[in-house]
Amino acid sequence: LVLSDNLPQISGFAEYRLNGKNYPFQSHGDGYTAGLKFVWRFDTGLTVLKKAEAVIERKSALLERYKYLQENILLEVESAISDYRNALAKLRSAEERVKHAKEVVRVMSIRYNAGLVRMVDLLDAQTQLDLARFERIEAIKACHEAFAKVLFASSSFEELL
Repeated sequence: LVLSDNLPQISGFAEYRLNGKNYPFQSHGDGYTAGLKFVWRFDTGLTVLKKAEAVIERKSALLERYKYLQENILLEVESAISDYRNALAKLRSAEERVKHAKEVVRVMSIRYNAGLVRMVDLLDAQTQLDLARFERIEAIKACHEAFAKVLFASSSFEELL
């Protein structure tokens, strides 16, 4: 196809009109046209150079885009790992809070049975325990989401499915 641009192209045409050469004023059919067209493009070599420059420029643009995507992937993976570490820290904190809240409820129930605290104080301690358990569940959910983001960012999500 590229070679055919350099070869000569010859085309001919012929046309016969029913109208005369003085068309608006004459109506008998003696109008005709015939011709020959010859096209030959000479390649000076610049088209090949321009195509080569375009290919080199496209290659450099693609390499730059590839490097950008690699850096973006690394940044995304590092961000996902950081989010996962934060979620794990929140989970540890929530588990510690549940332990402390259980201990407070145990102590409050002993004091309530001894008549040292009111029922409202015991219910407040139980409410704090329920809130700590809820925070633990949210932290577990955040850990699972962060781990899924790590797998997705590192393109190993489908391997585990």
